[in-house]
Amino acid sequence: MFKLSGRYVLSKNFWQRRFGIVLLINFAKDKNVKKDIEAILVKVKNDREPYVKKAITWLKSKLK
Repeated sequence: MFKLSGRYVLSKNFWQRRFGIVLLINFAKDKNVKKDIEAILVKVKNDREPYVKKAITWLKSKLK
């Protein structure tokens, strides 16, 4: 799932980037994969698309 998400977050299509982030929400509570999720979030941290930003914020809120 993480490889798939990693590919999607690099897409030119913002819906695919958003989907790549949302794929990880169910894994956010698992402390064993927190570093993997954070590594993927680094790839999109400067994204300017509002829907992608919302997905990033949503995922980060689940990581706490």
